[in-house]
Amino acid sequence: MGVEGAKPLVGSGATPRRFLPSIPLCSRRDRPQPARLRPFNVTANSIASGDTRTGRFLNTRPVDPDRLAEGGALERIALVDEVARAVRVFVGPTGDFITGQVLWVDGGGQCWPA
Repeated sequence: MGVEGAKPLVGSGATPRRFLPSIPLCSRRDRPQPARLRPFNVTANSIASGDTRTGRFLNTRPVDPDRLAEGGALERIALVDEVARAVRVFVGPTGDFITGQVLWVDGGGQCWPA
């Protein structure tokens, strides 16, 4: 049984940053998820995106207009395409040998106090 030639499967979800420290990185048997998926040739990576300029985001909270700038990396809201380019790294040929990683795509937001 193999998955060679299969299209990549991409899951999506949102976890508020305050819950990230409590998410276990290992299964109940204390085996890392990538190791459990190895026999199926499946990589297990995660994108940890910060605030992203989606319609839902903009319509559900007040947004400081200064954070809507499109240049630079710090203290602004990401464009959807910026997060999508990071996802392409994992699901494209560039990510064939990458597994078990969390890629923070938040313009350095985790580096600064909220």
